[in-house]
Amino acid sequence: MEPNQFQNINYYYDITAPELVSASLLDSDNLELEFTEALDSTSALNISNYSINNGINILGISISTTQNIIILNTTSHTVGDQYTITVNNVLDLSGNLISGIHNTVDYTGQPSGIEDEKVPTEFLLSQNYPNPFNPSTRISWQSPIGSHQTLTVYDVLGNEVATLVDEFKPAGSYEIEFNSDNLASGVYIYRLQTDGFTETKKMVLLR
Repeated sequence: MEPNQFQNINYYYDITAPELVSASLLDSDNLELEFTEALDSTSALNISNYSINNGINILGISISTTQNIIILNTTSHTVGDQYTITVNNVLDLSGNLISGIHNTVDYTGQPSGIEDEKVPTEFLLSQNYPNPFNPSTRISWQSPIGSHQTLTVYDVLGNEVATLVDEFKPAGSYEIEFNSDNLASGVYIYRLQTDGFTETKKMVLLR
């Protein structure tokens, strides 16, 4: 009888259930959840698999490229109140179901990183400073809500020359430096685009 050709093969099965590690507010209506491992996107993006107490409703959901971070868009939290997020029926990439003893996390209704900062009440894109500039200038803006934000620079022909921001940002005030290396003198346009808001301004590069 021939030896079993498969007898020396070792098999590995992932039997570890995903766990909810933390929950933290990015702003009053966006909650970030971190898990121990990448999740199955179909179950992770099902809003009905998440519940929050104290009358908080979940309006939308997104997942990070690493698939272990979930952002829930919710109705507004109250600063100082205590909340509990519960996750059910969410699987990891191997099909393991989140454990019933690791699917609940308590958190406080206080957005992280803005304890002492006043949240803006309106969108605003400021004029860059200095202007004219060489070789760099600073662009500032503010957002009253958390949203995916892009800040892009174009030449006067509409060609994109730089993307300065392209990510989710909580409500707050921001500033970024634009370096004009390898660009010719002239007029450039920068545009801020978020959910429901777009504004453009001109700036002048003088070599």
